Amino acid sequence: MTAAELVRHRLLDIVAVTALVSTRVYTLLVRPGTTMPCVRVQTISDTEPMHLRGSSGLHQARVQVDAMASVKDGGDALADARDVAEAAHGPGDATGLCGFAGTVNGSPGVEILSVRPIGGPVELYHGEEQEYVTVTRDYAVDYRSH
Repeated sequence: MTAAELVRHRLLDIVAVTALVSTRVYTLLVRPGTTMPCVRVQTISDTEPMHLRGSSGLHQARVQVDAMASVKDGGDALADARDVAEAAHGPGDATGLCGFAGTVNGSPGVEILSVRPIGGPVELYHGEEQEYVTVTRDYAVDYRSH
């Protein structure tokens, strides 16, 4: 299982996230016409430190989480994206991504050792045909596959 898939499963376990986006949490690709708000998760990098006998089984990944909301819906897209991003991040007590450690639904044999934010959220407007905003945050994810 990839780091992005692990984070996706974790997001789907967070009630505050699914209350806002239902199951619309995608890895890498969000197709045009997708109902928003939604979340896109993608792995930026993933390293597996080695030792003399091969793989350590530990991974250190950088994962980007984009909370996305449509401008075309007529509401406050930036506020909607911020709400989703905040629900995903959590208040820092491991109820969201920030500070989480443990196993996630759908990932047997894989354990997340820690999730910590890298920097603050970045807000972007994408004015292409789709017209949407994103609130983006990167996370460092340490995980072990058994």
